[in-house]
Amino acid sequence: MQHIKNCTEYVIEQRMDEMQKRFNFCNCEICREDVACYVLNRLPPKYYRSDNGKIYSIVQSISHQYETDILMLFSQAAEIIKNNPRH
Repeated sequence: MQHIKNCTEYVIEQRMDEMQKRFNFCNCEICREDVACYVLNRLPPKYYRSDNGKIYSIVQSISHQYETDILMLFSQAAEIIKNNPRH
């Protein structure tokens, strides 16, 4: 099962720097991982096995509602992590 990946993780990793700057949460590894965990636990996974599947999953993920959900979850996560940092 080492070839199965979660597209949602990829999307969140790609957006992390942008969201960190936008919501101004701590940039340490612990806080970034806490934010990612918060967001990922609230989004449905989108698994793929091949590069074609990855592209298909990413294209499916790029919807207005999905983007809105990501933005809202990053905002919530940033607020929680800023108020309760574990670093």
